[in-house]
Amino acid sequence: MKKNILVLTESMRPFTSEWGSCQRVYYYSKALIEDGYGVSIICKNNSEQEKGLYYFDGIKVISFDEPNINKENNAQKSSFKERLVKFIKSKKIIHSILKFVYRLLYSEPNLFRGHESKKWANNNKKKIIEYIKNNDVQTVIVSGPPFGLFYLVSSLKKNKVKIVLDYRDPWNLWYGKFSFSNRHEKKAIRFADVVVSSTNELAKAIKINYKKNDSISVLNGYDEERWKNIKKNKEDSDSFVVSYIGTIRINNSPDFRNPTVLLEASKEFLTRHNDAVVRIIGVGDDLEQMGKNEIDRLFFEKQVSVEESLKYTVNSDLLLVLHTAHDDSGNYIVCGKIYDYLRSKNRILSIGDKAECNKNLIESSKCGLHVKNNFDSILNGLEREYERWKKRELDNCCTFEITKYSRQFQNKLFVSYLNQMLGEKRND
Repeated sequence: MKKNILVLTESMRPFTSEWGSCQRVYYYSKALIEDGYGVSIICKNNSEQEKGLYYFDGIKVISFDEPNINKENNAQKSSFKERLVKFIKSKKIIHSILKFVYRLLYSEPNLFRGHESKKWANNNKKKIIEYIKNNDVQTVIVSGPPFGLFYLVSSLKKNKVKIVLDYRDPWNLWYGKFSFSNRHEKKAIRFADVVVSSTNELAKAIKINYKKNDSISVLNGYDEERWKNIKKNKEDSDSFVVSYIGTIRINNSPDFRNPTVLLEASKEFLTRHNDAVVRIIGVGDDLEQMGKNEIDRLFFEKQVSVEESLKYTVNSDLLLVLHTAHDDSGNYIVCGKIYDYLRSKNRILSIGDKAECNKNLIESSKCGLHVKNNFDSILNGLEREYERWKKRELDNCCTFEITKYSRQFQNKLFVSYLNQMLGEKRND
């Protein structure tokens, strides 16, 4: 058995139902265990699960928090919070003031999340340190966002452990503006032995902005295991099928993934071409309340299973990526679905005014186009890809080596980095 590693993250099953925020930690934890490390995870309890130690798919997961008392109370709390956030958003002045204050204090993209995260981390600080001492932990991986756990790094370092900061998304670089949390981020980076980022661009920015040479990237990638039984079986080969696949809201959509202009351009595109179809899959709105769509070849569907989403992905002609925020986040984050899109080897249309990460990845793979988030640019992009399809130029247009974008390949890199840092040999 190699050395013991503790992973600190706010979200992990069975203490949450949100799989999206668990994936990165889950996959590299599995890779570390397979390489012989002892891995345990401490997380927040966002469920009705009793506190304590559980095994999730062979990974030791611990929460010190009491569960939500029961489903009814949990539903009431969630309902109250949703109503509060909805009320605040409806009052533009109040929302703007609170958003500014919380960004200034915590620099987290979600309202209230920074305060909640920091409070949870501080409440569990002593228990985390006790766990490190009692379980012979040599390395602690601290994962964010949210970034409350990053405030604990200097205290953790006093226990003579190696610290790895795992950035799933950028912190203060997200906004590129002053925040009181910036000095805490600098402190955490200074005490870290290595900083791991989910994109090359973020790793490079941390090196430059925080003078941290030990900054590397481990991409999230796609899961090759899930792709093994996915076959291309496009039923309607006479139609040009355009698909957006991933979580999205049509009404009250957030700034970072706003489909308003895309839908306008899609409707115009569909009126021009009777042999085209646009599918929006993963809609968070109530589809019945959305009413009947005026164009019958524009389809909306609720969220589907991972397997179903991959089937939709591979059986499309053009895949859509959206990052419409006007902050600096697009310089450092990649839409997670891009890796599955690349694995399908179908064409990709990326949309966004400040989405450099998506743009760089797609253009470097020569697998699609990037356009600005305006009506004419999107419509032009759709038309260009439609013409490719008409000329039968879409098949096998992506000829790059795909395996480097798999989670399995990327997590082997991660394990290799840790082996080097800890002086361990790889288990083959």
